[in-house]
Amino acid sequence: MKDLKGPQPDQFFAHRVMVTYHNRKKEGQIKFWRFFSGFSLTTSLLLSFYFYNFTKNKIDFTQAPINKSMVLQISEIPADSRITYISLEIDDDMQFVTDSLGLKNSKEVTLAITDLNQQELRLPFVFKAIRAGRKNIKIKFLDSDFKVVATEEQHLEFTEKTNPTERNI
Repeated sequence: MKDLKGPQPDQFFAHRVMVTYHNRKKEGQIKFWRFFSGFSLTTSLLLSFYFYNFTKNKIDFTQAPINKSMVLQISEIPADSRITYISLEIDDDMQFVTDSLGLKNSKEVTLAITDLNQQELRLPFVFKAIRAGRKNIKIKFLDSDFKVVATEEQHLEFTEKTNPTERNI
């Protein structure tokens, strides 16, 4: 039987085929893990960038100089037909400038709303800060029984600078 003509297979041919198959299988696994680690690294870097840049300043503080009179403007009014009153509560280091109504020493004011169909509501109360720092204005939307329907907070940072970056508040 040894008289077969033509090339004869090597006795280690099967072994070499299995080694090649095993190496290709390992190369596929290595490619998968390289892709997975690169994808994981990219995803974690993007998530870190997002959370660092977009959630650290979740509360946006509008800057304003101290002792400068400002008018409150509410940009988003809840779409609720029950709202008939708005209550404003200011921090201790702030005061209302509207003295004709006797509000200079008050910290909370409630007023009736006649037309909520406007896009923005400019309230007729002027206020200012006495000291620099971060201040909050709490806005409560009330129904006819003075029960809270919705709430909102405006965050302001008052500085001693005379011309900070100004934005609508």
